[in-house]
Order: sequence, then C-alpha cells, then structure tokens
Amino acid sequence: MKKILSIVFIVFNLAFCFSQENIYLIIKEESPRVRIFRLKTDSIQHNQYIISLYIDKSRIKYSIDNGLLRKAINYKWNDGQGLNLIYQNTNGDNNPILVLKDTIKNTIRYDEMIRAENYHNLLEVLKKFKNVYVIEEESYFDGFYVAKKIQEPQFSVRL
Repeated sequence: MKKILSIVFIVFNLAFCFSQENIYLIIKEESPRVRIFRLKTDSIQHNQYIISLYIDKSRIKYSIDNGLLRKAINYKWNDGQGLNLIYQNTNGDNNPILVLKDTIKNTIRYDEMIRAENYHNLLEVLKKFKNVYVIEEESYFDGFYVAKKIQEPQFSVRL
C-alpha cells in the first residue's frame, strides 16, 4: 500500500511540476492593503505593488459589569510581511498581455494570500512558477484581464 501511495504521490508531483508555467495574482487596486506606485515615461512603465500580508489578530472579550456590556479589546500587534512585486516595461520589452478569464488555470487572489498559513511558503510557491503575473481586477473587460509579468517576487522591508 505504501508503494502505491508513493507512486501516486510521485506521479502527482511530476504532473504538478510540469503544469507550473504561469501563475496569476489577482489584486484589487482600491484595497487599503495594496499600495501601487506607478512611474510612466516615454520609454518606461514601472509599477511596484506592495501587498500587505498582515492580518488583524485583535480579540474582543465581552463581559457584563453592573448591568452594562463591557468590551475589552486585546490588540496583538506584530510586524506584518509585505509582498513586493515589480513590473517593468522598458521600450516594449515586457508589454502587458490579455488573458481570457476562463482560461486562467493558476490564480491566487489577495484575500487568499492573507490567509496563507505560512508567508514564506507562499513566496516559495510563487518562485516555482516560470512566469508570475499581476492582474488588477479592475482591468477586466469583455471577458479579458490585462496581466503584467513581474520580476521575481520578494518580501519587502518590514511594514
């Protein structure tokens, strides 16, 4: 039984590895946790996306004191990680592409990124794909998204 499971596991991993061509990160521009810095000249278009992966971990303890509801908020502040994604197009060497929404296979949405159990694991997985694209959800038009191929994803300086 162990041999069969091992063989199935190996075959699954091989199939998975060969399908890792492109991954698309879908973000919302108006999200307060996504900062986009844009620079555009005649020959350069540069976008830097800093995506905050911090999740608010504050907790509220409820109690009753003299017939009144009390709320004690316990704030847990910790340093959050920021995912740094850079798109650069110099003289047309990295033009955005149109991708049909229904043909996209590998996607991670922002709301899924922040729920990652381990952010370093998220970054490792992203780096295993040959091409990583950012899609601003607002770019959707007539069944297509505008996808921008980014440089190697990395963590930004602590936020």
